Amino acid sequence: MPKKTPGRRKVGSKNRYANPRVVQSWRQPNRAYVSCLATAAWDDGKVEAEITEAVSAIVPRWRSFFDSPPTDRALVMRARNSRCGPTAKTEAPNVSPYKKKIWPIAKRDYRAGKRTYKFSSEDDPAA
Repeated sequence: MPKKTPGRRKVGSKNRYANPRVVQSWRQPNRAYVSCLATAAWDDGKVEAEITEAVSAIVPRWRSFFDSPPTDRALVMRARNSRCGPTAKTEAPNVSPYKKKIWPIAKRDYRAGKRTYKFSSEDDPAA
């Protein structure tokens, strides 16, 4: 029996594309924090490149939180869908049980332009 990897699944593995899309969970605290930072940047009126730049300035190695590094577009779509997408009711940081406690911290960090929220060394490769 193949080993299951939690929080990650391949979508459309039998399609015509050589590299199927990998769906990863953003529920872990460090991933939720990055998502909240991106949403704070979206709320501030930033656009695609500016959102990625703002998140990278606060958490330079944010892509290392994932098994397979997400694209800049994935981060931007996560921020957009938190407010106005089809999943806004469940993805909004003030509603989602995974982001509700992290949202005020991420908002504060975004406004300050620096990271104050630290993870344990096993959760954060940058620590």
